Amino acid sequence: MKLSKKITAKELLGKTSVFVRENVDVGETAKLYAVAGIAKGIETGVSTFGEWVAFVGQFEATIYHSGEIVRAPKAFVPEPLCTMLMGGLEQNDSIEFAFEVGVTRSEDDDDGKVSFEYNVHPLTEVSENTGISHLTKLITLPAPKVEAKAETKAAPKKAK
Repeated sequence: MKLSKKITAKELLGKTSVFVRENVDVGETAKLYAVAGIAKGIETGVSTFGEWVAFVGQFEATIYHSGEIVRAPKAFVPEPLCTMLMGGLEQNDSIEFAFEVGVTRSEDDDDGKVSFEYNVHPLTEVSENTGISHLTKLITLPAPKVEAKAETKAAPKKAK
C-alpha cells in the first residue's frame, strides 16, 4: 500500500497519454483504476488548466494493471460523477461512494498525439455516510428461540 497526497489519474498511472499509448490499442476500452471513499468536504481552485474540485476525506484507489493500492486524503473525480458527488455533499455532512475509471482510445491525431476519452462507472450509489452505516446494514437480529411467557399474577384475595 502506498500513501499519497491526492488521488488523480496522473498520481496513479503517471502521464496518462503515455500509459494509454503503451497499454491500450486504438478502438479499445480499458479499465484503469477504481476509487472508494468517504468525502467530508470539497476544495476548489484555479490552475493553468482551469477550475478544479477536490474531494476531501478518506479515499483508496486500486490500480488494475498492477494491483497497487493507494490511499489519500484528497481525490479528483472525473465528470459527470464530480457534479453528482457535489450534489450529495450539499445534502449530507459526508457521503460514501465507489467508482471505476477507464479510457477508450481513438485514432491518434495527425501529429501522433494519443487521443482518448475517460469513462466513469459508479460501483455504488452515492449515499450518506453515517460512519458505520455500511456495517450496521450487515447486522440482523436473530429470531427469538422461544416466545417470552407472559407473567401471570395471582388475583387479589377478597376480604371476608
